[in-house]
Amino acid sequence: MSWTLIRHAIAMVMSNMSDALKASVVPFALVLIIGVIFPVPTFPVADIEAVDPSELMAWSQEHAVEVAFITLFTALVSVFAFSWVAVVWHRFILLEEYPNAVPAVNGLPIFTYIWRSFVLGLILMIAAIPVMMLAFPLIGILGGSSASPEQFSVSFLVVMFLVGSVLSFVWLRLAIVLPGVAIGAAMTFKQGWAETAPLAGAIFGAGVIIVAFNLIVGALLGPLFGEGTIVGLVVGLAVQWFTLMVGASMLTTLYGHLIEGRDLV
Repeated sequence: MSWTLIRHAIAMVMSNMSDALKASVVPFALVLIIGVIFPVPTFPVADIEAVDPSELMAWSQEHAVEVAFITLFTALVSVFAFSWVAVVWHRFILLEEYPNAVPAVNGLPIFTYIWRSFVLGLILMIAAIPVMMLAFPLIGILGGSSASPEQFSVSFLVVMFLVGSVLSFVWLRLAIVLPGVAIGAAMTFKQGWAETAPLAGAIFGAGVIIVAFNLIVGALLGPLFGEGTIVGLVVGLAVQWFTLMVGASMLTTLYGHLIEGRDLV
């Protein structure tokens, strides 16, 4: 059942590729343009390990406000753009509201969607505290007191996989409310948790698959395409786009199946 959910979400994107691009190209382009116009300053050196720490500290203090402002501004634009995509996509699938080449903004509950996503993020942060407290001691247990850097990295990766799987499960159970926000049929997080109870096991399995995919892809992108290269940036952007669209489709799938009674075909 877990793979059925993921397969349905992927098929939702692939079988509606034209509309998926209409819903997302302009918002993604907005994020890229902002990133080009307002690049985050970086210390001008090829090998950061060879830098005098005092020079690095002085540079950091000099540019702290600029870095913080640009990072915050870029993050806000990204949140708006990705929420814009998600709302348009939910409405396309659930209401058959076809997107234009420049997706609509007026009349859409994008800021309500952002607010509910923010609240959900706070809930996840709270949920993460006991999960991390239980999980991080496993790094030492798995690696041992005399662990090599490689063993430590593997242990850390295993713990991140476990933590990510648990938090993805919580997120999928609660974030089912977001498609409802997009179509004007909001419900509480408590209701969302209750509505997803019949598929709790399948949702956990789907979360495990998603986290494993993200970890594997993240580990392979750099070695395969190079850090900071044009090819690497393009591939990374494509992966980010695919992840966003499938993630939004997963929520739409759960909402359509559990709330509206749609079949998983």
